[in-house]
Amino acid sequence: MNRAAAYRWTFIAAAAALGCWFVPLVHVRPLGANEPDPADQPATAAELAEQFWSGPLAGSHDRAHPADEVLSALADNLDAAKDEYGRTVGVSRAFLLYLRGEGTVTAVERKGVLIDIDGDSEADLLLETGPIFGAAVRDATGLLTSAEVSDSQQLNDVANELNLLVESNVAPGLRTMAPDQSLRFVACVEIKSRGAPKPPIAAVPIHAEAL
Repeated sequence: MNRAAAYRWTFIAAAAALGCWFVPLVHVRPLGANEPDPADQPATAAELAEQFWSGPLAGSHDRAHPADEVLSALADNLDAAKDEYGRTVGVSRAFLLYLRGEGTVTAVERKGVLIDIDGDSEADLLLETGPIFGAAVRDATGLLTSAEVSDSQQLNDVANELNLLVESNVAPGLRTMAPDQSLRFVACVEIKSRGAPKPPIAAVPIHAEAL
């Protein structure tokens, strides 16, 4: 090999080495470097529902209105009762109520437990045991807002997950109750009628215990 050829190959080798320095052929990364950090992932609807159920909702029971007082107000004047005790969401004519109270079981049916609140032996509320639909649990307190979810779909999913928590955490205990048994409850109600609702009024229980 003559001197010119030797210089040429030396130059090519040096250029190749310099290129590999700036643009390495193999990138070494720590194991799992491309895996997302679970802490950075947005919460799922089920996780948000559980957090709300065991946190703000569980801590708000004493904020619920006395059921006997609200039911009496509904019978007297629906609009006045709505203004004083109700909560509306959006432009809907329906409104939500957040109730607590004590009553006596009058019957246990497939859809739920009928309870007498005013002592006249007639059922005033139907504490639903499932399947639960709607968004009463999500919206009745006003403690869960759209700012806490990623979009409207997740907001709807949270409502569904909360209903499932009612079915799994509250409904089983209600189904074991018997007529004439006394209980204490906290429940969410959605009133859709334009006139005074006829009893028994359907309510979604978020807490129930025998007395």
